Amino acid sequence: MILSREACLFRQPSKSHLELTEGFRCCDSNHDGGINFDEFKEYLECLDADIETAQLLIGFRKIDTDRNGLISLPEFIAWWREQEPLMFAARQRNTRQ
Repeated sequence: MILSREACLFRQPSKSHLELTEGFRCCDSNHDGGINFDEFKEYLECLDADIETAQLLIGFRKIDTDRNGLISLPEFIAWWREQEPLMFAARQRNTRQ
C-alpha cells in the first residue's frame, strides 16, 4: 500500500505514545504487528527522506535491535524519540529555503 503525503503521520513533532502507536500502525501496512523493510522504506519515502537503499538497510538493522527482521512497536518508538529532534530541525531548515 502506497501512503499518500496526506496520510503520512509525523509531519510535526510527536507528543504522545498514542500518536506514535498510530504512526506505527500506519507503517505496518500488512498488519502483522511489525514493520518490515519494504514498509520502512515506504514510510521514509513518504517523509521525503532521500536515502539510498543501502543506507536504509543499515538504518533498519540498527532499529531492529532484536534482529528478527521486523521493527516492533517498542523499537519504533525508541527510534522515533531518538530521531524526532533531528527530523524536525531538518524540516524547519527546508521550509526556510
